[in-house]
Amino acid sequence: MRDSRKASSYVPQIYKGFTEMEALIAVEDNILDKAENEKKNLEDNQYVLTANEYGIEQYEDMLDIIPNPAVETLQFRRDRIINRLSMTPPFTFRFLKKKLDEIIGVGKWKAYIDFSTYTLYVESSANNQIWFEEILITMTNLKPANIVFINQPLITQGLVMSEEISYSTIQYNYVLGVSWVLGALPFLSYIDKGAIKLSNVSSLKDDLFQDVATFTASDIATVLLNDSLSISNFVTKQASANIVDIEYNVLASQIQTITNIKLKNSSGDVLSEAVVYVPLLEDVLMKHTITVKEEIEQ
Repeated sequence: MRDSRKASSYVPQIYKGFTEMEALIAVEDNILDKAENEKKNLEDNQYVLTANEYGIEQYEDMLDIIPNPAVETLQFRRDRIINRLSMTPPFTFRFLKKKLDEIIGVGKWKAYIDFSTYTLYVESSANNQIWFEEILITMTNLKPANIVFINQPLITQGLVMSEEISYSTIQYNYVLGVSWVLGALPFLSYIDKGAIKLSNVSSLKDDLFQDVATFTASDIATVLLNDSLSISNFVTKQASANIVDIEYNVLASQIQTITNIKLKNSSGDVLSEAVVYVPLLEDVLMKHTITVKEEIEQ
């Protein structure tokens, strides 16, 4: 690294106070500072972890990566390069899990293999699928050729229920044998006595959750994507215990990016709405999981 002292500190005393010499030294200092900065940038750009945007662009060019700076941060692009450089076969499920932890994040995905159809499924949140392209490229490079990869953007929702029980006493406002004005008061009134069971105490049973889940599954008739594409053919639409599972295919030829998903009933009423980000580089299997449960208020 260049000496932190300025060039003027090395000038002989005989030149002190000369305007021309001071101007020359100031220019030299500026040139040397720029040279030092360029030297540091050159050293930093030798490593992905320290490279600046120019250095990252060079790595992307070498790896045939086309970035989208409008939605991708510099750190995201840096992590993507590291992922590309670290993709080394042979493929194992343990290695796949390690890569998914690195790409999506620990605990933010679920992967499983259907051995009967040689299909690998990877579920991750549909709220932000910015990593989808990188997952697709990683799977293409890692998986055996006879394994089919299907990305499952997952939307997790819930129906929360609670029960409160209260009672009221009945007060009769008219008594036979006593004079009264008809219509002045209702025949009887209810006097609220308050709650005898609060919502912070569990009381709802599994059969109720099952009934609500079954009704919810049957009530969902169509899916509306981006307020333009309607889908009514479901791969799965069922309730099991207190969980509703909805699955449907979306073709890349139908839509480029999914940003909004609505579940609707047969009357066209919106039952749920989710804001998501799912770019479609290939056909995907979308999955909704709706859980019916009791909320215990604290």
